Amino acid sequence: MKKLGFILFILIFPCWVFASDFQWNVKAGAYNRVMGESSNILISFKPYASFLDFYAALDLEFNFEPSGAIKQSDWNSARAWIEKIGFLGYGEKDEMPAYFRFGAINDFSIGYGILVNRFNNDVYYPARKKAGFIGGYDLGYTGLELFVEDIIDLDFFGGRLFMRPLYGIENKDIPEFLLRKFVFGLSFITDTDPLDQDNVAGNYVLSKDDPDSTPVRAYAADISLTFLETENYSVNNYIQYGDVQKIGAGFGYGFTGKVFGFLEYKGEFNYSWGGFTPFYFNSFYDVREIRSMKFSDSALAPNGWGYMIGFYVNPFKNLFKAGVEFSDNAGEKPLLNLYLYLKPGLVKRLYIKFNYQRRDITGIVTALDMESTGSNVLMLVEIGYEITQNASVGFRYIKNYRELDGVNREEGLTEIQTNLMF
Repeated sequence: MKKLGFILFILIFPCWVFASDFQWNVKAGAYNRVMGESSNILISFKPYASFLDFYAALDLEFNFEPSGAIKQSDWNSARAWIEKIGFLGYGEKDEMPAYFRFGAINDFSIGYGILVNRFNNDVYYPARKKAGFIGGYDLGYTGLELFVEDIIDLDFFGGRLFMRPLYGIENKDIPEFLLRKFVFGLSFITDTDPLDQDNVAGNYVLSKDDPDSTPVRAYAADISLTFLETENYSVNNYIQYGDVQKIGAGFGYGFTGKVFGFLEYKGEFNYSWGGFTPFYFNSFYDVREIRSMKFSDSALAPNGWGYMIGFYVNPFKNLFKAGVEFSDNAGEKPLLNLYLYLKPGLVKRLYIKFNYQRRDITGIVTALDMESTGSNVLMLVEIGYEITQNASVGFRYIKNYRELDGVNREEGLTEIQTNLMF
C-alpha cells in the first residue's frame, strides 16, 4: 500500500506542480490599420504561455488585402515565420542571475551607454519585424551581457564582460555596498554591414549583404563605484571610455542614483575627439540612412564637450513609469527621449504607452515637432480601456520608417483595436 501511495505521489506531484506554475492565455483582436494612404483589416492572435521563469508568445497577424485575400508575403519565407515569434525568454535583467530574450529590442543599453544607448531594432515595424537577442548572467563577482540586433542577419552584435573584484570580501570597517558595487567592465561592438540592405535570396547569416559596407568596430571600458546607498537615497559615480576604430574616442564622467526612493537620475559630462560621438549606437541607429552614413559623418565631427541628463520615476512597482533624457554632444545636435507607461492596476481599466524620441533638436519648438521630416522622430502612442477583465478597446499610433524604392521615408501607422482575452 505504501508503495502504491509512493508511486501515485511520484506521478501526481509533478503534474500538480506543472499545472500550478503553467499559465497561458490567448489575445485575439480585430484591427483597422491605416498606413499612409492604405487601409487594411487585420485579425490578430497572440498566444502567451509561461512556466516558472520561462515565457513565450506568438504574434500571428492575418493582414487582408483590399481584395479580401490574405497578404502572402507575411507567410511565404523563413524570415516571415521567424517574425511570428513575439518573444521567447527566461528571467528578467537585474531580477535573475541569468536571463535571455528573443524578439524585438527596445530601449537597450550596454554599460553606461557610451557605445550602445537606448537602442531599438523595430524602427521599420510593421514592414520589417526583426527578431533580436539579449541575454546574460550575473554571478556576483562577474557577469556578461550580450545582444544581437537580428538573429537572421548576424551583422550587428556585441557584449560586455564585467567584474566586481572586491565582491565577497568581508571587512567590518568598510560598508558592504562599497565592496559589492565596485565594478569594472569591458565592451565590444561590431557592425559588419552598416549599409544593411535586405537580401531577398535569404543570404543573411555571417555574410555582408552589401559588398560596399565598411565594418564598424568599437570598444569601451567603464569603472564605477557606489559611495552612498540607503533605502531611499543612493549615489553611484562612473567613468567610461569608448573608441570606434579608424575614427576617434571619448570619455565620460557621470553620476547615477535615486532620491526619495522613487526618483532616479543620471548625469554625465563627456569629451570626444577624432570624430567619435558618444552614444554612437543610439535609438536612431537602425534607420538605414543614418546607419549607412554614421561612420563617414562621425569622422567629420569636431572635438568637444557634451553632456547628458535624465530623470526617471517608478513609484508604484512598474504600474506607472515615466522618464525624460536629454543629450547634447560634439558632432551631433541634441537628442530627446520621453516615455510614460501606465498599467490598468493603478487607474482602473486604463492603460497608456507613450514613447517619444527626437533628434537634431535646434530649440524648444523643434523638440516637440512631431511632424518633422529627415528621420528625426520615433513615436509610439497607445491608449486603451478594459471594458471587462477579458475585453478591451484601444487606439495605437506609431511613427516609424519605411523604405520604398531605396528611399527612406517616415511613415505613420494608426490602429483602432478591439481585443478579447481567453
